[in-house]
Amino acid sequence: LCYEDVCHTDADGDGIPAELDCDDTDENVVLETVRVCTSACDEGTQMCLTDGTWSTCSAETTCECNEPGAIREHECGNCGWGYQHCGSDYQWGMVDECLDQGECRPGEEGDQECGFCGSQTRMCDTQCNWLDWSECANPGECIPGTISGTTDDCTPLGAIRHIACSDACVWEDSGECFTDCEGIAREGTVDASGFYDYKDEICISAGPFYMGTDSDEYYIRPKHRPMHIVYLSPYFIDKYEVTRRRYRECIEAGACVAVGDFDFFDDDYHNFPAIVDYHSAVTFCEWDGGRVLPTEAEWMKAARGPYPRTVMHPWGDDLAVCTDWSMPDCLSNSGMQSVEFWADRDESYYGAIQMGYGVAEITADRYVEDYHLTCEELNPYFENDDSMFTLRGKHFGHASSTEYSILSRVGVSTTFSTAIGFRCAKVVY
Repeated sequence: LCYEDVCHTDADGDGIPAELDCDDTDENVVLETVRVCTSACDEGTQMCLTDGTWSTCSAETTCECNEPGAIREHECGNCGWGYQHCGSDYQWGMVDECLDQGECRPGEEGDQECGFCGSQTRMCDTQCNWLDWSECANPGECIPGTISGTTDDCTPLGAIRHIACSDACVWEDSGECFTDCEGIAREGTVDASGFYDYKDEICISAGPFYMGTDSDEYYIRPKHRPMHIVYLSPYFIDKYEVTRRRYRECIEAGACVAVGDFDFFDDDYHNFPAIVDYHSAVTFCEWDGGRVLPTEAEWMKAARGPYPRTVMHPWGDDLAVCTDWSMPDCLSNSGMQSVEFWADRDESYYGAIQMGYGVAEITADRYVEDYHLTCEELNPYFENDDSMFTLRGKHFGHASSTEYSILSRVGVSTTFSTAIGFRCAKVVY
């Protein structure tokens, strides 16, 4: 330990030179550290002083007694008491057992970690009770070694840059801003049983898109208006709705539970949408690689495409017709189908399949009626409070050839699980 061209020994590395350190073998002993000390008949405390010495021990040093075998009560420990016996040598002995002690020793200081890199202290009062903890000092921002991302100071809106958490628990820049997905989108494969797993992901690059509509057609509701620009950071989203076979893997792993009356183990329906409730969908996505449900905005951009597209269906503006779609106002095709059944006609700009008609899909957002008037411009999200969440898209039981599938949004209870499916998303950092 060197300063002013003079070096000093500091064996315990606590920053205190040996000549000023009450104990240079213990890094926890610093100025004003209190320790227990004893005399021949008593226990007390002493404090580390600025000159590197311990203060005089507070233990009683007058130990003489007059009557061997006599007993007296004596203070001990943390505001406790106990019995002392007068020995044949006319000296009081140490307390046999210290009773009714408090939490701490007066003047003692406690410390603990808080936040990420912070610390806080508390003092013991004269009644041997701990006082409240101090405010957390230097709590830090993050866990050292963590990698994350931020949109701060990035252009265009939605672009992100990596940040890394330093050993001091502070975020530091670690790269340039980017708009494309980093890493490779997951591709589906054929599993050991010969079934395609439909685990494909697609990348949605950062940038703007149009949410909502300004249409004044009679079936457009206030909850669909106005049309406005939203900016999103890059993310991955499932190309297909999560299938029953994929969800079955989660059940077999012990992470998910079967929901409703659907048989997730019937291979005849392995590629049909997994029909579950909100919490089951959240659990699956987390199990499936730490992924999440898409937000309303992420769902709609994947379905509509980037700015300046204003299409009303994933495939474009052409209305659905009965010869092509599963809808109750048609005479045929009116039931749930596999996640790829309409792949040749219900594909979005980005390649997402069946975001128009199939099953309505669970999103992460709490349902907000005036979403398009109140959502933020960049990466909007209304945190779910376990009351109602937002379904997007039309499902086979309620779809109509005269309605626009991209605009469909409805709020339902988090326990609702009728004819609704989901797909997962993943941020790219």
